Order: sequence, then structure tokens, then C-alpha cells
Amino acid sequence: MISRSAAGNGNGRIKTQFTTLKMAVLAPIPSARERIATAVNPGLLFSSRNANRMSLVAALQEAFLTRTYEEWEAMLLPAGIPMGAINTIDQVVDHAQVRARGSLVESTHPVAGSIRMTGPPVRMSDTPGTVRTPAPLLGEHTEEILRDRLGTTAEEIARLKNAGIIRTR
Repeated sequence: MISRSAAGNGNGRIKTQFTTLKMAVLAPIPSARERIATAVNPGLLFSSRNANRMSLVAALQEAFLTRTYEEWEAMLLPAGIPMGAINTIDQVVDHAQVRARGSLVESTHPVAGSIRMTGPPVRMSDTPGTVRTPAPLLGEHTEEILRDRLGTTAEEIARLKNAGIIRTR
């Protein structure tokens, strides 16, 4: 049987990361020092530490507003603290990694014209995926699916259309 420590449960790494985070982010803020004292004490039971969780979150929020994302990234990543930006759609679309991977592809939509949309997320050398068509219009394939896949008769499709149950293009 493998012991928890031999299996590498990660607790030591997490404590080290949090200690580094505490020193880099919270220690410079006087109002944060008192709020984090019990929240980060590993000797306390979880319920005792959790009692100050909201104070810890507030202290972290206060601290993270003092620098830009780029400044935090330059400080925390080299210290071994995993982090990443929470981007807006505009930032994601213009992100260097999205451009480098070719994650967005151009397509011609019958109503919207030329659009950028996400391409296949997985790239395989022998069977590369492609975007062959844009997203269908509402009702574009309804009749075809009912007829060819579900075996619905032309009369039943007409009845569904007349009753306003389905709409086709």
C-alpha cells in the first residue's frame, strides 16, 4: 500500500504556495495582516480556519486590486503560484495563443456574411478537423431530419408546419 505522503497528496506544495502568496500579496497590506492570521494557521481545525474565509477572500480582493494582471503574473508565476487571467471575449479573440493555434476560422454564413468562429479544438495529424459549414439557421434542417432520420411522412410534416409546431427554411 502506498502512503499518502509517498503518493504525493500535494498538501506540502499547497502550503508552500499559500505561504508564498501570503507573503507576496497580503503581507504588504496592513489591514490584511489581522484578517489572515487565523485563516492561514495550519494548526487550527478546518472549521476554525474556514470561519475567517470571507475575511481572507476580502483581503485577497483588496490586494489584487493594487497591481495590474501583468505585474501579478511577473511576481507569482516565477514563485510557483499557478494563476491565469480571466479574459473578456474581446481579449480571448485577440490572445496570442488563440492566434498561434489558429483556434478561430473564417466562415461564410448565409445571413451574417463572413464570420469568425471557433475551429476544432483537437488537432490530429492524420485526421485534421475542419469547419465545413457555419451553424445552421433555425429550422434549416428540420424537414430533412424528420423525413430522413425519423421517417416522418410528407403529410405529417405539412401538418406540423400548419399547426406551427415546426418551422423550416
